[in-house]
Amino acid sequence: MNQNEGHDGKLPLRNSRHEQFAQLVAAGKTPRDAYISAGFSAKGASTSAARLLRNAPIQTRVVTLKQAVSQAAVTRAAVDREYVLAGLKENFERAMQHQPVLDRKGKETGIYRYEGQVANRSLELIGTELGMFADRSDVSITNLSEITEALKAGRERANKAKAELQNERDNAKH
Repeated sequence: MNQNEGHDGKLPLRNSRHEQFAQLVAAGKTPRDAYISAGFSAKGASTSAARLLRNAPIQTRVVTLKQAVSQAAVTRAAVDREYVLAGLKENFERAMQHQPVLDRKGKETGIYRYEGQVANRSLELIGTELGMFADRSDVSITNLSEITEALKAGRERANKAKAELQNERDNAKH
């Protein structure tokens, strides 16, 4: 019976080299490199690593570790995003004179200073992060050429219609 059999992936594998292999694969190493780094022989490493990855407990452990790494990254990103947005909001509030200026000791100085540029920039960055503004850079050269051609064709039709109208007026006079 395999010493890792019945493993749910939450706890480390009993075989320390299998555990190290799983961690290295989950961290992004190629199975071959992970196999060698875990202390296995380099001879036939690709084949042996592929065989190990087919082992259900190892496969489960790799998936569990990858999910844990992914979740940690998402958590860090959310905390970072939240922190930045909170800082931008605080900058906006202070720039709009909603909060007093503090001295070095943290006491209010009685001064409220308006800084419009800081307030506007904070709002701009918050709005950009929240996807509130349309991207105006979608006009490509191809679209620009198509628009130019359509305008040119429209002008030609208008000039032709104008000329025909002028001819009709001239014929009506004679």
